[in-house]
Amino acid sequence: VQSRRLEDFREEKNATKETFQMVAPLEVDVVFDKFPFKIVTASLLIELSTTYDDEHGERLRPDILLAKEDRRNNVAVQPPYQDDEIDGGKIWKKIEKLKDKMDKSECYDLITPFPKIEYFQDTKKNYCPKFKMTFYLTEEGSSKLVAIIAPMLLISTLNTLHVFNPDKPDTVDFIANAATFALTAVFILPSIVTRANRTSLFTSNNGYILLVFLGLALSSFPEQMVGTQNYAVAGVALFWLSFLIPFIHAIQFWDFQRKLSPTGGKLRIK
Repeated sequence: VQSRRLEDFREEKNATKETFQMVAPLEVDVVFDKFPFKIVTASLLIELSTTYDDEHGERLRPDILLAKEDRRNNVAVQPPYQDDEIDGGKIWKKIEKLKDKMDKSECYDLITPFPKIEYFQDTKKNYCPKFKMTFYLTEEGSSKLVAIIAPMLLISTLNTLHVFNPDKPDTVDFIANAATFALTAVFILPSIVTRANRTSLFTSNNGYILLVFLGLALSSFPEQMVGTQNYAVAGVALFWLSFLIPFIHAIQFWDFQRKLSPTGGKLRIK
């Protein structure tokens, strides 16, 4: 924390206003993790500490005062440029320019440059000593679509052609081809699982992985061995059905992101 400037506060005597600048790490927490999309919060809790005035023998307790009429006095984000008119003054273009100015992260993108601010009132002592600032960031799923979904579509297509091949291969070749598809999926799918302190077994991400491997397992039953092609056909159907999960995740992600946008009404001063 560094002091930038100290100046008189309006025209009141013995009153000054000091501006500080601070560089602080943010606490990152995952709030939406559904393959191939992820949304995290980056939060900073600031608490003003009580001090003691030795000269006057008084305890000085900080109390954050909130502006009710103009909330921009509570929290403000610097504009991207001095000129207020950017590309005709369209608000969404201003927001995008502001994102470009603030976003220095290589892993995440800002959903909105405007943070959510929460103030914490000490009801026992009747004062407000701390507040929390939270930014919402997203890890776009476009890269995972190329790295994971595209290869899985290829495997599903090849598996379908393999099962419905009119020139029935012998049992050994059939199982060998099925094992090749399964081995390829084994190397691709682990990247879906996100490392976390607390993990749950019953998630849609795990459901997607389970459907893929269950589909591949059923597709590996050769007709010559079990006497029917129904198992393999069911496996192909399950494999293609698994792609509904990322599609549903995309709808949930866009809805979640819409609610967090400046026009969505969720990000506000509490």
